[in-house]
Amino acid sequence: MKACKYYRTLTIGFVLLLGQASCKKIVDVDAPRNELVTASVFKDSANAVAAISGMYVELINVSTVLQFGNGAITVYTGLSGDELIPTRDNASQNEFFQNNISKENGLVAGLWTQAYKTIYLANACINGLSQSQTLPETLKTTLIAEARFVRAFVYYHLGALYGEVPYISTIDFKDNAATGATPKDSLMLILADELTEISTQLPEISASPNKARPCKYAAMALASRVYLTLQQWQKAEQSASAVIASGSYGLETDLSNVFKVSSTESIWQLPAMQAGYETSEAYQFVPQNPGYPPAFTITPDLLNAFETGDNRMSKWIDSIDVNGQIYYYPFKYSIYYDGNEFSEQPYVIFRLAECYLIRAEARAQLDKLQEAVSDINVIRSRAGLSDTPPGDRESLLKAIEQERRIELFCEWGHRWFDLKRTHTIDQLSKVKPGWQNTDALYPIPFKEILLNPFLHQNEGY
Repeated sequence: MKACKYYRTLTIGFVLLLGQASCKKIVDVDAPRNELVTASVFKDSANAVAAISGMYVELINVSTVLQFGNGAITVYTGLSGDELIPTRDNASQNEFFQNNISKENGLVAGLWTQAYKTIYLANACINGLSQSQTLPETLKTTLIAEARFVRAFVYYHLGALYGEVPYISTIDFKDNAATGATPKDSLMLILADELTEISTQLPEISASPNKARPCKYAAMALASRVYLTLQQWQKAEQSASAVIASGSYGLETDLSNVFKVSSTESIWQLPAMQAGYETSEAYQFVPQNPGYPPAFTITPDLLNAFETGDNRMSKWIDSIDVNGQIYYYPFKYSIYYDGNEFSEQPYVIFRLAECYLIRAEARAQLDKLQEAVSDINVIRSRAGLSDTPPGDRESLLKAIEQERRIELFCEWGHRWFDLKRTHTIDQLSKVKPGWQNTDALYPIPFKEILLNPFLHQNEGY
């Protein structure tokens, strides 16, 4: 990949509290060819925090069009897996559902491009902050840790989507243009080491209202995901336990409140970046006209996976009757536009329920079976279900797979990533005609292959 593609002006807004951010006051600071104007951008605390805010704006990139950090991962992996069915004739989206993605698919290219734009901004902030001679050291350390965290977050998803991807940690064009792909396991090891350090540098409590900037426990939540991917069970258990034991978070007893701005369950969440506009997922999933079906419906396979009496079915799934046909759609986010200046429903990225399920899986793998059962039942109890009975390791892992599927459905690609990391993705052949194992990875965008001789296309494309 040629890094010059991602050189751009560093978007900064004098938005010191991202929890109350909008895009109203964004200004541009021109960047030279190979470095940011560190003297002007990072000379004082206000500009430095605003620059970091610009990185978050790029990550979520508010738009009615699906974006890497705002709905695209949920929708595309839901279509690729067994969660979503498209109802409209969109050729590019249908390729995901048919597991027949062209290497020239513009949506795949868009995922990649926005991810690396965000990574470039993170690297630029790290570079500029590191060179600043005027910022207070405590602030500088925290902001660098935030940028590194966002970079790790994006790389985690790139690795999960594409497999081997270039790991770029500089803004130097020559270095970046000659960067080959890093194997996924090697990438995850890099992220694990980074997150261990980052978690000691971020504050225990988010530096902004409504948990919009990551804290120590957001880093530990991401680390627990990474350790699960690496099958480092003890470290996954320890990281998830640290979040649970922190006392900073608690499961919402009312499922209707889980995705609200005041949720006690959220560890890290990003607000709408535009007044009145909420999440892309709500915009995509919730029907905007009672006479038309939603753009995406939940698969019968997923609907049938819910147990009778599971409150997640009644709270997080809704339906619409169009000419006598019932369409079911995700309803975790119910507001796509409300006209208010601040978000009622921010975009939840990490929440406590996932940490319980990560710890349950790690404990089951470590033969801490009773402890694993206890963690599963915390989630089931909140959903209004009876306890999971004690069992052997295999039966408990099946129970955890079921709980993850239901608790985390249509949420940041969890189902798709779980099927891959547990090597069970070929079960999709039961519900996906023409399924091939090579469909588990998305194609590297064709234009990236042309631009970077060190990249190689994934098998099957």
